[in-house]
Amino acid sequence: MRLFSLNSESGFSLIEVLIALLILSIVIAGGGLFFFYARCAIVREGHRRAALQIASQKIEELKATSYEKILESMPFPKEEADNLPSGNTITTEVEDLGGYLEATVTVSWQDNSPHKVSLVTLIAPR
Repeated sequence: MRLFSLNSESGFSLIEVLIALLILSIVIAGGGLFFFYARCAIVREGHRRAALQIASQKIEELKATSYEKILESMPFPKEEADNLPSGNTITTEVEDLGGYLEATVTVSWQDNSPHKVSLVTLIAPR
């Protein structure tokens, strides 16, 4: 028993082929959008990770500095990082809480929308 015949003239109609092509193009476009948005998320996460590293490094620098030297250095100037999109700012704010200093480091940047990462720590006199 044969499943198909070589002499058969049955096949796909033009409408069936066009519908199959339409479905295939929709699937390919959806896959392309998935990869595009995934790439955007990877870049955004890379910027967030770099900002977190910069803020953490700045906090560690403050912790390594003496209490009195931090008080003398206030207010801290705004800075800019090299490994984030242009227009980024690193802001360091220190508040005297009477016996302790509260240090806040905020790194902000903008790609498609504004983003920021803030780290806070307490510094005690030695």
